[in-house]
Amino acid sequence: MPAVGLGSAAARGYPFNVYRYTVVYSGSGSYAVTSQGEGGAAGEARSSFHWRVRYDLLFVYHRGHQLGAITRPGGSGTGTWSVSLRNVGDQDCSTGGGLELNRYGAISGSIQRDSSLVMALFPGSGDYRTSGGSSGSSPCNTTDFWRDWVHGFSEIGRGTQSLDPLTAVVLLRPAQLRRKRLSLQVSNRTLFTPQLTVNPDCGSGQGRSCTQSFGWRGTVTLTKLPRR
Repeated sequence: MPAVGLGSAAARGYPFNVYRYTVVYSGSGSYAVTSQGEGGAAGEARSSFHWRVRYDLLFVYHRGHQLGAITRPGGSGTGTWSVSLRNVGDQDCSTGGGLELNRYGAISGSIQRDSSLVMALFPGSGDYRTSGGSSGSSPCNTTDFWRDWVHGFSEIGRGTQSLDPLTAVVLLRPAQLRRKRLSLQVSNRTLFTPQLTVNPDCGSGQGRSCTQSFGWRGTVTLTKLPRR
């Protein structure tokens, strides 16, 4: 990776600057589904989740214009999930487990005409792995909560351009980029992206109804590291 030697190159007077950051992205959210048949009681599934991802980020600038932004291997990610079902298959149950990052994740960004930076964070490059899942006859049994519920049934993130359901988009002004530490609040509606909101109708018709909801809030914290 050519970025390894960039710090020393900049120190020797080359016309670009290199900045290193630690980026922490954490948050919590929920997903719920309610379904009802003709004359029947409503079944309900409610789930919650939280996550924390750390990235090592390298920015290379030339006269205020970004040359490259590299997410370096070494990031980490963890999380938890829980789900509670009521009157589903004539049963009530609840269970939970962990969310494990399959890969270290990625960050993409683009410099705007006013030198601000639009940056998108992708946890795990779109993939969390469920731990604590189970298989069996109970409605709460799921071997992969994230894929079965959040990524699968809900269809969140699907569109002309597919996005991970936890993609965070932030806008950084030039003055903010000069700070040593910066925290930004984000949500699935930050810089509104249609793919990150859910269609409330998850399959109603012919006397049946199905409604769903999804949302999350989080924090992105950037800490500038000393130059080497």
